[in-house]
Amino acid sequence: MRMMRHTINAIESEEMEDEDEEETVAFRRDLAGRVQALHVQPDPTNDPPEFTWPPEVYESLEQVSTIPESVAPEFLWYPMANMVLAAMFPPGSGFAVAPQVIPTNHSTKEAEDYIVFWVRLVLPGVAANGRGVAVVIWEAKPVQFLRQPVSQREADDQMRERLINMKASMTVPLLIGISSMGPRLHFYTMFRDGHINPPAPPQGNLSRLERFWDIPHHRFDVERRSGCEAMRLVRDICNDMVAQRFHIREMPADERMEEIRRRREARPRPAPKQV
Repeated sequence: MRMMRHTINAIESEEMEDEDEEETVAFRRDLAGRVQALHVQPDPTNDPPEFTWPPEVYESLEQVSTIPESVAPEFLWYPMANMVLAAMFPPGSGFAVAPQVIPTNHSTKEAEDYIVFWVRLVLPGVAANGRGVAVVIWEAKPVQFLRQPVSQREADDQMRERLINMKASMTVPLLIGISSMGPRLHFYTMFRDGHINPPAPPQGNLSRLERFWDIPHHRFDVERRSGCEAMRLVRDICNDMVAQRFHIREMPADERMEEIRRRREARPRPAPKQV
């Protein structure tokens, strides 16, 4: 698996603003073309099992499979999401997988059931109020949501709300959302203009819940080729996107550690506390 070892060239804020304006049309067109693969539903008759994840991913799935689907709570699916993201964005990649408890306006359960996994670029030189630059948002739901239209609608509303809430602070061209229900994945993409693909399902009639989702969804499977290939595409898009945006260059691990040491030694020492 490819792991980037890199640093970021120092860039003045004015230059970064200029670069925002100078994003090449070709690069944005390339991004728009690549993400379309995340919105083309895979063929279930040609989606064989995949065994290329680290063992921890399969072990997390085996653990939750011991609980009847109808009663398996949401938090039992968090290890799967965490392990998959950690496999795609490992230590040394410049990204961090950061779970947070963030209820939304569409939340109806306890806050502890609303852990969202962020993938953030955390290299020095990225101005993001110390939080890093978000590139991926993953919200995990239990597998029984696949049979509950109301829950599906709620999950869709939550993901769209999370993406829209990030629009004003986006410093990369694209933000990717991942909604999982059990091992099944559904992908969202939002460019800086705030347009989210796929479009929201029609509201329909509350007495006819089947109208909430009139298109296939959650067809990518973590345990099958479709899910593995889609997640590799997400990783590659994120790597290419931040490399283009922040002028990332590869750097050996020992040089990175030396740079970290120099930065820490250059920090002003805090004044001793008065007793």
